[in-house]
Amino acid sequence: PTADVSIAVSSNDTTEGTAAPASLTFTAANWNTPQTVTVTGVDDPIVDGPINYTILTASAVSADPDYAGFDVPNAAVINTDNDVAGIGVSPIAGLTTTEAGGTATFTVVLRSQPHGDVIVGVSSSDLSEGTVAPVLLTFSAVDWSVPRTVTVTGVDDAFADGNEGYVVVNAPAQSGDLDYDGMNAADVAVTNTDDDVAGITVTPIAGLTTSEAGGAATFTVELTSQPTADVTIGVTSSDLTEGTVAPASLTFTWANWNTPQTVTVTGVDDASVDGPIAYTILTAAAVSADAGYGGVDAADVAVTNTDNDAAGFTVNPTAGLTTTEAGGTATFTVVLNTQPSANVTIGLSSSDLTEGTVAPASLTFTSADWSVAQTVTVTGVDDAVADGPIGYAIVTAPAASADGNYNGLDASDVATTTT
Repeated sequence: PTADVSIAVSSNDTTEGTAAPASLTFTAANWNTPQTVTVTGVDDPIVDGPINYTILTASAVSADPDYAGFDVPNAAVINTDNDVAGIGVSPIAGLTTTEAGGTATFTVVLRSQPHGDVIVGVSSSDLSEGTVAPVLLTFSAVDWSVPRTVTVTGVDDAFADGNEGYVVVNAPAQSGDLDYDGMNAADVAVTNTDDDVAGITVTPIAGLTTSEAGGAATFTVELTSQPTADVTIGVTSSDLTEGTVAPASLTFTWANWNTPQTVTVTGVDDASVDGPIAYTILTAAAVSADAGYGGVDAADVAVTNTDNDAAGFTVNPTAGLTTTEAGGTATFTVVLNTQPSANVTIGLSSSDLTEGTVAPASLTFTSADWSVAQTVTVTGVDDAVADGPIGYAIVTAPAASADGNYNGLDASDVATTTT
């Protein structure tokens, strides 16, 4: 050229590509040296595929009339896309909630800028184990890259069901952007840890007292978790001679499992002087189709039955007996007050054989006939003396027995008069 020639260079879409340098100048010295224009692609977050654009070369500007206004051809360019529509969820596994209300979180974010709002529904696959919030996530072209946090909260139940797995379900997206509409984000696996244990609570398990007078005591039984099937527990006394129990069995259902059921223990009377006797209310192993409860053995209950018996003799009557010197007789009876553990023998004698005799000379009571009164006959003895009515006694000797409660125990003597 006879003068410098300048050509401006520009991109018709700087969101897809730029050109450098912005202009080229050719002189009389370098006119035949090619000058390089570099076109650089521009990134965007939109899934828009390969985009055509143009590098515009303006008409030449020069004082050389042959070059002034010369139109240089434009350059056609394609900017390839590096964006893919997608929904990122993190993490998608390993989350743990608890029945005590423990929570876990995960995030959701779009991988590219949408052309319209993108709405993702979030729900729990098992509301008896966990809930989610929020239940809708909305992404716009402005905030698409801001992660949304979803909180998962464990739900308590009364079942001893162990750690339960469930899923937070991300529904297919709804959007006017066809790249996102219907896209299904990954679901999230969660485990809800259990805080229930199959068990049977008995309260109290010791310190109960019944009495031989029929005094009763009570205790309660309840389950620690809700069963999936009826739970039946048999209840018995280890010693029916000391105490009985009612009812004989308890049945818990899914509806009444946490309502305490009362068991009444009633003392049983016996005729022995045996002091306070310990016995046990036995709770049998539970019977249930619920594997958590089948075979579970509740605590037994320790009970003491207090005694109302005292070793002793009943002599009837102990005074007022009258015999005669003509051989007239009188009688009295002797019986034990309680059942002995061994034979009890009582010797009988007259304090004055010149006034009266006694038969038999001894009485023996066994554990079988202790409650059968034995009769003693006193017979007057004649003398030739006009001595008036004479008083004397039928003496009961201290008992002889291997039963420590009766051995040495002395029954009442019997006052007698011979006319």
